[in-house]
Amino acid sequence: MRSVPLHRSLVLLTALWLVGCGGNAPAPDGKSEGSTGKTPSPATSLPEMYTFPVGDIIPTLDPAMVTDSLSAGVINQLFDGLVKIDPDGQLVPALATSWTVDPAGLVYTFVLQPGVKFHNGRELTADDVEFSFNRVLNPQTQSPKTLFLDPIKGAADVMSGKAPSASGIVVRDPLTIEITLDRPNALFPWYLAQSTTVIVPREATENMAKAFSNNPVGTGPFRMAEGTYNPAEGVTLEAYPDYFQGAPKLKGIKYVVEKEAKKRFEGFKRGTYTHTDIPAEEIEGVLADPKLAAMMIEKPTLDMYNIAFNCDKEPLKGNPTLRQALNYAVDKEFIANTLLKQTRTISTSYLPNNFPGYTAPHGAYPYNPEKAAELLKQAGYPGGEGLPSMTLWCNNDETHSQIMQAVQGDFAKLGVKTELRTLDWGSFLEAMDQGQHHIGQATWLMDYPDPDNILYVLFHSKNKGPAGNQAFYGNPQVDKLVEEAQVIADQAQRMALYQQAEQIIYDDAPWILLLNRKCMILKQPYVQGLHLTRLDRAPQIPGVDLETVSFVQP
Repeated sequence: MRSVPLHRSLVLLTALWLVGCGGNAPAPDGKSEGSTGKTPSPATSLPEMYTFPVGDIIPTLDPAMVTDSLSAGVINQLFDGLVKIDPDGQLVPALATSWTVDPAGLVYTFVLQPGVKFHNGRELTADDVEFSFNRVLNPQTQSPKTLFLDPIKGAADVMSGKAPSASGIVVRDPLTIEITLDRPNALFPWYLAQSTTVIVPREATENMAKAFSNNPVGTGPFRMAEGTYNPAEGVTLEAYPDYFQGAPKLKGIKYVVEKEAKKRFEGFKRGTYTHTDIPAEEIEGVLADPKLAAMMIEKPTLDMYNIAFNCDKEPLKGNPTLRQALNYAVDKEFIANTLLKQTRTISTSYLPNNFPGYTAPHGAYPYNPEKAAELLKQAGYPGGEGLPSMTLWCNNDETHSQIMQAVQGDFAKLGVKTELRTLDWGSFLEAMDQGQHHIGQATWLMDYPDPDNILYVLFHSKNKGPAGNQAFYGNPQVDKLVEEAQVIADQAQRMALYQQAEQIIYDDAPWILLLNRKCMILKQPYVQGLHLTRLDRAPQIPGVDLETVSFVQP
């Protein structure tokens, strides 16, 4: 799942900080009573809504169309899938009470929870599962994420318009659905825990096209407050009292788009926001302040920050030596330690450090301007001579811009000219998906904890564009290896195949390997039950189960 912006710089602490950090909870309207000089009453100061800051627009609330972690974070509160990934990273039942798979690994049978109701009051049945999966596959939907369902037998016929439904999806009774795959796929149950594969009701989606994004109806713990979704401003959700796992403890969630990390941080200090990310330049101050430090929680996460070359675009196309030269040209130590204040670690692999299947081939292109210059010469562009200027894309978050400016400066030292282009989040995603870039920010928050989520989703040739492969990279050997790994159940054999694939990718250099991130947030002292997962990133924390969160007077 793609990134949202990193966080903007911040200036000095203010008087409001001191008030906000004094332990006073915000007033119900989200304003800090402390900032007005009043002392809040402990009995009445807890807010009713979880006010949730996000760093950019929320492009869609239609699960079939989601490609980013901002949208996924909201969708995960509105909808459920057959299965889910729990806070420990394990696959557990959700709408399905259980599932079985035949010895051949082809036929999955899911038994559904009885009595589950959509937000419109109708009970969910197996027909809804069949409809939801076929809706994603239907070419009229234009879902960019059919890859999670295309292992199903007959999915190709639906995607090509030859059939209205996949032959491998069979409703056995109102609470039982059978799914047959074309071939075994060890990752398939994990695919059903994704935002794209949640269950939607037919009557709420038919004839609505894009309007379903404005009026989403799911089975999740929260439902949308009617008419509140505005991609540029946010959305308000209210607790769904008939949620099948019990009504949430919160009254609701108010997602607020606040693009500047500085304003999110100051809003948290005033008590406006229930949690916030921490700008890199404020980390030292937070750690030095006992009250703020007590509000901080962090979690190592499966989150990578890299830069993608467009391998289908000249002059990068067919020239791995040029791509390697540009990798060696970037001073990653400066970006990680000086620019980002040691809040990130340098990436040494195409998989997150210490992840299953992780290797560190060749130290992953350490900063070496001399070697970069030699490789640039071997690539046919000595000193950058004859190399056309390339575009360098990122979204308009200040930290992203700072990172790209540093990269641009390193390229310039090599004689490589680039033009930096910054866009809002939605426009940036569209431009990258269309391959307009030469070089672009390519962050990735994993959807499930397996190498398949990187090496298949981001580097298989059939996933070029919005399906995930923004490097537009293709190598038949890599395609073959990651497809073989999907079929094998033995983990050691699978990891060996992924390591072979990664070595090939490393040599082809479709990315500049840059950083691994961890999730760090500040949360208000009255927040209980908020548990970050390895699939989270601040400030949108898309993997958190908010139905378990409550407000308790500290």
